[in-house]
Amino acid sequence: MDEHIAEPEPPLDERVEELAMRKAMQIVRMFLADAQAVGNARLTLDTLSLACGLSNYSGESMSTIARKHGISRAAVSKRCVDMIESLGLPPSRAMRQAAHRRKRPRQKLRRVA
Repeated sequence: MDEHIAEPEPPLDERVEELAMRKAMQIVRMFLADAQAVGNARLTLDTLSLACGLSNYSGESMSTIARKHGISRAAVSKRCVDMIESLGLPPSRAMRQAAHRRKRPRQKLRRVA
């Protein structure tokens, strides 16, 4: 008879560390794939930094990044949202919360006299 002896599970801190490493590798893979697909690694780095909240330290806003790369602020915002959603990260302080993104801002109408 071949008896299977259950191996003890590794300690919780080892399992947490393994999960954290998997998540970190997922982020690195996503970053590299996005940089290769877009062909502009600097744009990917800037938007990932903004999405992760590093812009709070560097002072770069979505508008600054957009001007630097010759794209719209909306395009930068879209890239940030796509990144945090694909990685399951919360939005940084520089980004709108999901509920606010769904609402379309009302345009201000100017009265012409």
